[in-house]
Amino acid sequence: MHRIVRILTQTVPRTVPRTIPTIRLYSTVKFDKHNMTETSKPGCKCSDKKDDVEKTSSMGPIERSLRDKLNSELNPEKLIIRNDSWKHAHHSGMKGAENTIESHFHVTIVSDKFSDNSLKTPLSRHRFIFKLLDDEVKRIHGFQVVCKTPTEWDKLQEQTRVKESSTKYFN
Repeated sequence: MHRIVRILTQTVPRTVPRTIPTIRLYSTVKFDKHNMTETSKPGCKCSDKKDDVEKTSSMGPIERSLRDKLNSELNPEKLIIRNDSWKHAHHSGMKGAENTIESHFHVTIVSDKFSDNSLKTPLSRHRFIFKLLDDEVKRIHGFQVVCKTPTEWDKLQEQTRVKESSTKYFN
């Protein structure tokens, strides 16, 4: 049995006059009833959903079309298409929707094509991708895209690499 605890954080200093509304951020944390240890991280109200991707037996028509168009146009070094539809199936916006199997995608593209002068900025890259995938994007509810050159990707991987932790502060 879990007990839900709401944590309230006030982000506006107390010195601000009362006429200005304060902003309150809520996050939900679940604690085990017996030892009160945190069992899930604060965040989305659906944080208790399992983290395993529920894969379908094969690629759907939208995912296949995304993959084909991106491969033919960009010849990417790395192309990751993640179908996140299962994470959003229980949301109120998806109730009664026709397409719940292929409704949300996260796409990561690493291509030399993004080195072109016309595709230097993230905005120009996103515009290019949305124009290329216009038919597919119209048929889905959520679409996230990360566009990187190979150099940018390598730099990002280096920055996010797990570093050896220092124990000098814990002794």
